[in-house]
Amino acid sequence: YRFGQLGMALAYRFKAEEWYPRCYVAVHGLLNTWKNPLKDSLQPLKEAHHLGLRSGDVEYSFVAATVYCTLTLYSAARPLHELVKEMEGFRQLMIVCNQDQTL
Repeated sequence: YRFGQLGMALAYRFKAEEWYPRCYVAVHGLLNTWKNPLKDSLQPLKEAHHLGLRSGDVEYSFVAATVYCTLTLYSAARPLHELVKEMEGFRQLMIVCNQDQTL
């Protein structure tokens, strides 16, 4: 957990924006879920998806989207029909970006 926080701090300190999606997935998708409520990781993972699209790291952009959807489902943070619509949007974007192996 602490090394994840250190990794995020280093990415911010050196303004390594190309690493943000990967750090966010590791920290918010894997590490923080053991210490913090799942709902706390949802917004950072959604942000990681957008950062990945913006920086060109589409692979981790969609890994973040997949982890976001999984945690949203497990945490029951949203009604299922809303989540299904959002997942369909991610799926369509994955196909357009040729990242359908993430599905």
